[in-house]
Amino acid sequence: MSEVLSSIESGSRPKGGVGDLAEGIPSIGAENINGLGFYDFSKEKFVSEEFFAKLKSGIVKSEDVLLYKDGASLGRKTMFMDGFPHQICAINEHVFILRSNNLINQLFLYFWLDQSYMTENIKSLNSNSAQPGINQPAVRSLPILIPEKTISEKFEQIVKPLLSKLFNDCKESYSLSLLRDKLLPKLMSGEIQI
Repeated sequence: MSEVLSSIESGSRPKGGVGDLAEGIPSIGAENINGLGFYDFSKEKFVSEEFFAKLKSGIVKSEDVLLYKDGASLGRKTMFMDGFPHQICAINEHVFILRSNNLINQLFLYFWLDQSYMTENIKSLNSNSAQPGINQPAVRSLPILIPEKTISEKFEQIVKPLLSKLFNDCKESYSLSLLRDKLLPKLMSGEIQI
């Protein structure tokens, strides 16, 4: 992986934790690293805009691959894209952002890492028996097959529209669930009639 990764970043959170902020910039932790299109908005935590403005790493960009790096579910991964789950968000210190260089694209990187045997390879990197965890050199040591550039580009041409559809459907589903949650109590109380 050291040949194909341009960067590995971890995030941070304010000293003393995120506290009880009910709004601000979403800070994504391990609880929301669950595969493509899965995101539990009810478990979301936030950092202040002031804290976010000072971050030098851990700011999520479209197509970033996110890897849960420590804890009981070591090795879980996801990718965010097209503004899902948020246009602006960051990760906390329990997550790595993986960004590829020009040898492969982000989509290939995600699907390579999402193979079951690669997940087992990631888990085997655990450097601590008390609290499972992996570090950046360990991630860089993972094996990867580097396809010819034309194959990687063709893969991206085929897969990217499918992922865009998935993430846009996720955004629409979330918007509809918010609308349902606002309307249902009014329908039940008779405030709104159909």
